[in-house]
Amino acid sequence: MTVTTDRVRRDEVAAHPGSRARSRALDDAIPAPVALGLLAAWLFGLIWLFAISPAPDPAAEPSGLDAVISTAMFGSWLAAFIGLGGRRRFGLVATIGGGLLLAGAGVLCGLTGHTGLWIPIQIGVGAGLSAAGVLAARLT
Repeated sequence: MTVTTDRVRRDEVAAHPGSRARSRALDDAIPAPVALGLLAAWLFGLIWLFAISPAPDPAAEPSGLDAVISTAMFGSWLAAFIGLGGRRRFGLVATIGGGLLLAGAGVLCGLTGHTGLWIPIQIGVGAGLSAAGVLAARLT
C-alpha cells in the first residue's frame, strides 16, 4: 500500500500526540487567545492608522500600481479577519502578508513625496503585525 509523506506524518502525529512533530496545514485550528489577540491588534492598529492619516488629495489620480497594491492589501486583511475569526492557521499567514503589504505601502508613500508622521507609524504597525503573525505561527 502506497501512502503519501503528508499522510504518514499526520498518522505519526495522531499515534504519538506527545511528539514534537506537528501538522502545519492552513486549515488547522489555532488557540482562541492567539486569534483574539491578533484580531485585537489588527483592529487597534487599523483604527489608529485611519484616525491619524490625512485625507487623500482629491486632485491626485491613483495609478494602476496603487490599485493593485490596495486590492492585494485589502484582500489580505479580509483573509486575515476571516481566518482569525474562524481560528484557522491561514489567518496567521494572511496576517503576515497583510502586515508586510501595509508596511510596504507606507514605504511607497514616503518614496512618492507624501510626508507626515503617519508614514513611519504605518510602517511600524505593518511590521509589528507581521512580526506578531510570524511569532504566533512559530508558537502554535
